[in-house]
Amino acid sequence: MTTTSDVTSTPPGSAGPAGAGVPPVPPGPGVQPPFVAPPTDGSRRRRWIAGGLAAAAVLVLCLGGAAGLGALVVLTSRVINDESRVSVEKYLTALQAADYDRAYNLLCDSLQNQVSRARFAAEKREDAPISGFEVTEVKQRSNDVLVTARITYAGSPTQTITYTLVPDEQGTTAMEVCGPY
Repeated sequence: MTTTSDVTSTPPGSAGPAGAGVPPVPPGPGVQPPFVAPPTDGSRRRRWIAGGLAAAAVLVLCLGGAAGLGALVVLTSRVINDESRVSVEKYLTALQAADYDRAYNLLCDSLQNQVSRARFAAEKREDAPISGFEVTEVKQRSNDVLVTARITYAGSPTQTITYTLVPDEQGTTAMEVCGPY
């Protein structure tokens, strides 16, 4: 049984023994909550805008990379064609000038291993001298390049010869004549 002396009354709104450590009830309407709720208006729109801009930036970078890679392939192809044309022109110019050492140096390593410098010069001295030439076509294949030239020899009709060229083994951009010599 409880007696009246054991129960103490506390007025409403005041912290008493049962409410120790609990804040009192705020008085009346319009009271601020202990934290502010995050705003919801506009945040979704900003996220969509940011996502759209990020997607656009990725698209521009990907397209730029693809265009750069395509330009690199085209440029490499043109450089190989130009180097091949120049190599055949140098080779035929050296033969036309009877500079067989320079022509021999433009041959690929596998041909130089098969034919000595002296034998090459002797064979080229026996050929009719070149009076003129024109490089007409350059075609790339998987591992080599074919260069076609029309060559006019002194006292004989014009011949069309297709030369096979391979990249220089020293890693330069130069191309070497690898047949026919």
